Amino acid sequence: MKSNILKYVACAAVTLGLAATVQAVQITGTVRMSGDVTLDTTSLATANNATAFAAVTVVGSPTGSFAGTGGAVVTWKPFGWNPSTAPVPTLWTYISGLTYSFDLGTITGFTRTDATLLFVQGTGTVRITGFDPTAANWTFTITDSSAGTAGDFVFGFADSNTAVVPDGGATVMLLGAALSGLALIRRKLA
Repeated sequence: MKSNILKYVACAAVTLGLAATVQAVQITGTVRMSGDVTLDTTSLATANNATAFAAVTVVGSPTGSFAGTGGAVVTWKPFGWNPSTAPVPTLWTYISGLTYSFDLGTITGFTRTDATLLFVQGTGTVRITGFDPTAANWTFTITDSSAGTAGDFVFGFADSNTAVVPDGGATVMLLGAALSGLALIRRKLA
């Protein structure tokens, strides 16, 4: 009887140890996008909304989880910063082998330097097929030297997660080994 209990305890410890080794797959790296944006006014000095996007692609050399996606065509939804229209589920999405998307969570601020530069920033969640949703910081910069309703923009995303690396189940396995050892000692003493 005691032998069976010991076997059950050992099996439970091994099962817990194996279950604890499952780890989150966080998204890392950076991605930049560029394209044309249509605004709600003819000047960045008064624009409060991006009403349409065209010719948006991933530019430069994306890093980390985004590596190899340069040149991908990106679909965007309109959004506003004054007042904020956040949250905006699936603000942008693209497919490059996997599906990449971004949920705009908050707009934490915007700065206008003059009628030719607008800088918007915030937080959100980036998603990639096969990865866990990951918190992100983002920036949206619009430059418009023509003072028209359309300008060039650059969207920048950098991972902002501060994930604690799981211990791989070592703690649970040590606890199981300790409990098994105590059971063996108890059995020897009994």
